Amino acid sequence: MNLFCRKSYLMILPEIMFWIGCAVIIVGIILRLYSVLTLERSFTVSVQVDLDQKIIQTGPYRYIRHPAYSGSILSLIGIALALRSIIVTITIIAVIYRYRIKIEEKILENNFRTHYKEYKKNTKRIIPFIW
Repeated sequence: MNLFCRKSYLMILPEIMFWIGCAVIIVGIILRLYSVLTLERSFTVSVQVDLDQKIIQTGPYRYIRHPAYSGSILSLIGIALALRSIIVTITIIAVIYRYRIKIEEKILENNFRTHYKEYKKNTKRIIPFIW
């Protein structure tokens, strides 16, 4: 990879970026695990809603609607920093997560209607206090 990106300005980051990237990866993993554990049995790999499911608004879900995705995104950003390859990682993040979140939120809105709309009013999507 380095052979093809040798002249890229984004590849010329200080070596400290490797260690910062590693720290960001760890924070992302911790946030993802905390989010999944907060969901308990509501966590599934496929997008679905169970009959007795409720909107989780505790733990990291108090601040953002998709903290597990935020954790994954942080980890991917950490990988980009550690490997000194930012553009490709950001593109992948934007495409994959935007699509997945759109599907997930549509299903949640259809199943929880006003409860989920209220929840959306009080929380951000991915980045606390921003988006």
